[in-house]
Amino acid sequence: MNRNYVVPLVTLLLVLTASFFYLETSKQTSQSQESVTSTTSTTNVTTTHLPDGAKILPHKGHEVFLHLCVNPNVNGGVNINGTVNGMLKVYIPEGWTVNISLYDGSELPHNLNVVRNTTPVPNSVYIAHDGEILATVGGSPSTYDSSFVQPGEAAYTLWDSSPGVYWLACGFPGHAEMGMWAVMVVSNVSVPYSLEG
Repeated sequence: MNRNYVVPLVTLLLVLTASFFYLETSKQTSQSQESVTSTTSTTNVTTTHLPDGAKILPHKGHEVFLHLCVNPNVNGGVNINGTVNGMLKVYIPEGWTVNISLYDGSELPHNLNVVRNTTPVPNSVYIAHDGEILATVGGSPSTYDSSFVQPGEAAYTLWDSSPGVYWLACGFPGHAEMGMWAVMVVSNVSVPYSLEG
């Protein structure tokens, strides 16, 4: 065999072998991701994979880290992760601790409250009129409408979850009513995740 062909053939064999191993590893990773079990909160039917578009939230042990921010370019800086009107949905395994942080990237003060809501959507200037404030990022439940995370700053709080459907809503008067709220579902899902849309 001509020496001019040996090096290219060996290189080709190495590339093909590496490609084969890469494809096999990718296939195994894909299969293991599909085998994650979750349960939808509305139908209580176990599925073999997360819903399309789901993003697994960072977690360690039974603590989930819910990092939220305010996008200055969406809805006049009145949003959660660039979403409004409950378009962001967060699913938490029951009994887990939720470490909720909020970064205010807007030019307005905001906070974030876990609310056991009594209305389908926020329809009052003060969110306490629409439910019970359970936890507050940037203040306390008693100061939900007067203590805020200032522009360019961040804050966090811990909340020990219990099963139910909640809002994550800004307590600045009128902000939730303007669309600054998301939905948090605590149920028997096996992994924490979020969905937008």
